[in-house]
Amino acid sequence: MPNAVRSELAPTPTLDFFLLGGGALAAQLLIGLQEPRCSSSGTAANLPNTRVVGLMTWPDPKVPNLKHPEAHEAFLAQLHRGTDTLPKLETCSVNSAAFIARLKALDPDVMLIAAWRETLSAQTLAQLSASGIRVVNCHPSYLPLLRGPSPYIAAIWRGFKHTGVSFHGVTPELDAGPVIVQEPVPVLLTDTGGTLQTRCAQTAKALLPGLIAKLTDPDFTPAPQAIADLQTHPFCAEALGCPKTQKAQDSPEAIGGWAAHLTPIDLQLNIQQTPAEVLYNQIRAIHPWGMCQASLADKHQEPQNRLLGLISANPPLALTSQLTQILTSSKIPLEPGYCVELPESAGINAPLAVVCTGINGTRCLLPITQFKLERQNTRLFSSLLGPWWPVNARRSAIIGKRLI
Repeated sequence: MPNAVRSELAPTPTLDFFLLGGGALAAQLLIGLQEPRCSSSGTAANLPNTRVVGLMTWPDPKVPNLKHPEAHEAFLAQLHRGTDTLPKLETCSVNSAAFIARLKALDPDVMLIAAWRETLSAQTLAQLSASGIRVVNCHPSYLPLLRGPSPYIAAIWRGFKHTGVSFHGVTPELDAGPVIVQEPVPVLLTDTGGTLQTRCAQTAKALLPGLIAKLTDPDFTPAPQAIADLQTHPFCAEALGCPKTQKAQDSPEAIGGWAAHLTPIDLQLNIQQTPAEVLYNQIRAIHPWGMCQASLADKHQEPQNRLLGLISANPPLALTSQLTQILTSSKIPLEPGYCVELPESAGINAPLAVVCTGINGTRCLLPITQFKLERQNTRLFSSLLGPWWPVNARRSAIIGKRLI
């Protein structure tokens, strides 16, 4: 297609895409881009069909230190469903001369990015623009909220009730380009990072017709992102917040701001000082990509050289007078951090619960549905059996102990 025509991306019978990325988000976009959009009678809002002319994805999921391997394996599985003929570029830097040359040879109208771990330089963007290639990124948040590499975790941990999916133009600054089309996505009380990722990916696929309509409309101008909007954004106003965002001035900018990479310190639970609601959000936000941890206290209430890994939990449970009476009979102190066994009458299917303080200052229980107890730190266990007991094993060694 001549560059003069493509520069405006006027409606054409076929709009060619190059897909750059991996994981659940790229998998759904690949499915959506391969679906027919025009019937023989020219309906479907006169949208052109789309064609994937090539792709470049992450390295093999078995390489060390690759995050989210299960999502990437789903993406690779999708690649083998009728897409074996697609040109697949060998993984390299998007800012390299080799990549730019091969992309130009494929001659796409749009390079669509979904979960790629590299920013495009100003020089690269200028070269692609000069070749008539428009660069669009799909980011799983309602921009300008939660820019950065971990928007799923940030949305849940910070207590957002809504996040979103945004398609935006790409600039050298990460996730900062003008918004083309976006859609809110509710954050459910039972969501984990993994389930939210799945629903955001499905929303992204559903948004593709809207994206294509905007890209092929010569009169459409994307809207610049306004960081100042964070001060009054309703998604920030309804968010619970978490210790990482509760600075001296607990501003909406902090709550809705940068969603940084997960670090080892993010896995540590501060049960004594953190409200149960935030602890619950932290545990489910990190699942399935990590496991939150707390230290078991010894009889002197000092940390043991042993950890309890908290994999999944249920929403906090009010410590009613009836529950208090039942649990008091076990002679376990109903103080923050103590692990107790929930009675069947509570109606909660969880092997144990942790006594916590709610956000309103009252005592409550955090039901733990899956946990792992660290084995004693010996060479035999570490080398032969691994550092952790199986899921939900050794519960009797935990009940009555305190987490600190």
